[in-house]
Amino acid sequence: DATVTARAHATLTGDASLMKKAIIDFCESSFICKGLMAVSGSSLMQEIADYSLQLPAQISWAYALDGDMEFLRKTEPYVTGMLEYFKGYTNGDCLLEKVDEKWNLVDWPHNLRDSYDFELSQPIGEGLHNVINAFWCGFLMATDELYSLLGKPVTGLTEKVKDSFVKTFYNQETRLFCDNPKLTHSAVHSNILPLLFDIGIKDENRKSIVKFIKEKGLCSMGVYMAYFALAALKKNGEINLAEELATDERCWLNMIKEGATTTFEAWGK
Repeated sequence: DATVTARAHATLTGDASLMKKAIIDFCESSFICKGLMAVSGSSLMQEIADYSLQLPAQISWAYALDGDMEFLRKTEPYVTGMLEYFKGYTNGDCLLEKVDEKWNLVDWPHNLRDSYDFELSQPIGEGLHNVINAFWCGFLMATDELYSLLGKPVTGLTEKVKDSFVKTFYNQETRLFCDNPKLTHSAVHSNILPLLFDIGIKDENRKSIVKFIKEKGLCSMGVYMAYFALAALKKNGEINLAEELATDERCWLNMIKEGATTTFEAWGK
């Protein structure tokens, strides 16, 4: 949630101090687990792998806003701890498999996962699935950026993981990424993050993925994943499409129609 709300607040105010306070609170949960908690500043013991993997991107974004190098130095050990933690779940291709200590969320509510073809049980079952590995790619990219800013050697894993991701999840016939290595189904979620993180994206599949997101619309996903969908479209120059999807009457406008005074967790009551 902080990925979205903290950035929104910092963008509106030009002040990253509350965002950085939240990030430090999450970092300080490392005494429980190096992979961090998904809730900070409370006693609720919730762990979500997808959320933890977003931390270095949050740090990098805050740094880009105010250039606070001391903040980078303070948070780097926690990012490194997370790198060590998640490396413990990698297979021979450096992809994450069976991260069973934390919830593999993908999206929420569960009926807004576009029939994602992997059993998201708690703990997670055997096998590989797309979204957590796409976030793993994003984690490594952002960690490399932080390390470079601090003059440290990069992870050396990013390109290997991206290559493995494409070999494992890309369907050459449909030009879409699939939910699992069987390549039997492509949820919109499995294509949003590769587009955002530029994982195996070329002109031909960029068009296919953008078209796929347009056809599915934001109502095929939750409010959470919609943020990444809009970010991916914006990054790829699809501003008009992003605005079109964001103003769909079934999405945020529907919340207003139903009397919302703050954002619902789903598109409607």
